[in-house]
Formats: sequence, C-alpha cells, structure tokens
Amino acid sequence: MSTSNATPVMLPSRSGLLLRLGGALVVAAIILVGFVLPAEYQIDPTGFGKLTGLVKMSQTQAAPPAAAATPVMNTTAAHTYPVPFRTDDVDIPIGKDGELEYKVHMQEGGTLVYSWKCPQSLYIDFHGESDKEPGKATSYTVTQEAKEGHGSLIAPFTGIHGWFFQNQTDIVTVIHVKMSGFYELIKEKPAK
Repeated sequence: MSTSNATPVMLPSRSGLLLRLGGALVVAAIILVGFVLPAEYQIDPTGFGKLTGLVKMSQTQAAPPAAAATPVMNTTAAHTYPVPFRTDDVDIPIGKDGELEYKVHMQEGGTLVYSWKCPQSLYIDFHGESDKEPGKATSYTVTQEAKEGHGSLIAPFTGIHGWFFQNQTDIVTVIHVKMSGFYELIKEKPAK
C-alpha cells in the first residue's frame, strides 16, 4: 500500500469568499476615486489628486504659441523674384556678314529658359556682364557654327545676359528666339 503525504486543500467558505471580494471592491474604489478620476478626468472628490499633483496630469497642455511664420528659403529648390514671369517670342533679322547682340537684364539667381533657331549657321557667344563690372564679359557658351540652341540660365550675378550673334554668310537671315523666365527685356543693338 502507498501512502501520500499530500495535505488536503481547504477551500474558503462562502463567507470568506464574500469577505475577499468585498475587500477587492473597496481597494478598487479607492484606486478609482483617489488616483484614476483625478489623473484622467480632473475629478477629485477627496482632494488627494490636487495634493499629489495627479490633477495636473489630466489637464490638456496647451501647445506653445506658434512662432510667426518665417519664410525658409531653400535656395536649391525654391526662388522668389523681384520681376514678374514673362515670355517673349521674337524674330530678329540679321544681315549678311552682320552681327548683333540680344540681351536681357536679370537679377542674381534669376532663371531664363530659352530656345533659338536660324536657317543659317551662326557664330554664337552666350555671355553676361555684371552690373558691378560693366565691360567685363563672362562667356557661358561659345559655338563656332550653330543653327539652334536650347537651354537655361540661372544668373550667376545681377547684370545683362544674352547672345552675340554673327552671320558669317552672304545671306540675310532671321533668328527666332523664344524665352521665358524672370528678366527685363533689352532691345537688340548692333554689336561694336
């Protein structure tokens, strides 16, 4: 025969269960009234929430006042310009063995998108002159013979930017120029 040393488990009586359940409900009520209501809902019937600072937890923190909107300029992505956007589409006659300059005035950082065409090949010097150093030209592209050109320019300085066209043929021709951007138009003038 085997004998077991196990102690029998005694279940609490009905009155013991009710006593434990009642104790748990009292503790839950104290937690609810003393902690949860003040911290979550600003309800503090006992004053304990105010004393311990729990009421402050439930107060909505106002967002700090928004700073006045200051423009942030990312110079590689967005630009503003002092002149309005414009588009010009012009035909410029040029005589045989003739030359002329066609230019625009732009602020530093101003953008110009262009396209030009001519039935005859031309000598081209696309260049600019700073307002601070008149007479000192900076060439962007020089082409010995071309019938068309397309591109853009972001002005590296404030000043005059444009083309020197030279017709090295004995045929009178017309250069058709399309431009859009932020610039002021300067009429073509005979080159010196």
